[in-house]
Amino acid sequence: SIAGKAFDLELTNRGLMLNADKQLRMTAVNSGDSVITRLFDSWLDIRASLAQQYSRPLSQQSADIKQLEERSGNLEKQLTRMFSGKRMTLNLPDIRWQDVQAALEADEAVIEFSSFPYNNGKHWTDSTMYIAIVLTRKMQYPLIIPLFEGALLEDVLKRESSSDFYYINDLYNWPAPDDKYTTSKGKDLYELVWKPLEKHLAGIHGIYY
Repeated sequence: SIAGKAFDLELTNRGLMLNADKQLRMTAVNSGDSVITRLFDSWLDIRASLAQQYSRPLSQQSADIKQLEERSGNLEKQLTRMFSGKRMTLNLPDIRWQDVQAALEADEAVIEFSSFPYNNGKHWTDSTMYIAIVLTRKMQYPLIIPLFEGALLEDVLKRESSSDFYYINDLYNWPAPDDKYTTSKGKDLYELVWKPLEKHLAGIHGIYY
């Protein structure tokens, strides 16, 4: 499924974020081989493009998505051969959403958050769209849930205090209903991120994200 591919891609990207900058990127740069560095950067760019495509409805996906998948696979093979030839290790994550699902308890869920440039069906815009990909033990496939446009999040996260303490407290504080004097952005953040997910998380008591 498209959602399954999107979830797998987020798992790969998560693995890359955890170790690429520390291991893969440094290994490529320290190799002194500009070809390896260029191929590695191209591979990351194509993976990002695929993430955008998988997050869009089938009717809006690019016709060359298969070509992107093939290019990603070919680059991955080239990098593996080149790293191997130079006695370097390229440990690419090989975890799929089915593996994650099998490790979940009945009352647990995994949520992967993702963002991508928005295409309105006619052209690319300057907007960024955010989605959540939800997976529980009972789902047949992961579920993609649209969340919000980036500008809405930027408005909530706008810094109005020079103090880190007050800024963070403002983001997560949620005053009581009868409190008319305390202002905070906790409720606004909840409305954007978590409220759209609630109906899909009935009976869930543990969330990994």
